[in-house]
Amino acid sequence: MPYGEALLNLTGAAIVTVTLDTEGVIVFKQNQPAFHLPTTPAPANYASGAGDTFVSALALALTANASAIAATSLATSATAIAVSQPGTTVCTAAELRQSLGSLYATLEHC
Repeated sequence: MPYGEALLNLTGAAIVTVTLDTEGVIVFKQNQPAFHLPTTPAPANYASGAGDTFVSALALALTANASAIAATSLATSATAIAVSQPGTTVCTAAELRQSLGSLYATLEHC
């Protein structure tokens, strides 16, 4: 995808993620193929705070040395929790752990 390469080059970023609403997220990294992470739309779609939740969870996971894919997965899960509730809400650590289930133990060590 030429757009991903262009974004990486223009920004100088190591990773670029592009959210695609209900279609998921595309992750771009230098010299690697783009990775599309689909998402399961929440039953009730309340979009308030979706972007803030995604960026916060992504930054937190990357700061904790998660891989780009693991960080994006975590951010997508956190966003799904936030948009499943009416109004502007937060995704708590307990909600995220519950949502991730057995995957949580794996992500903890990423």
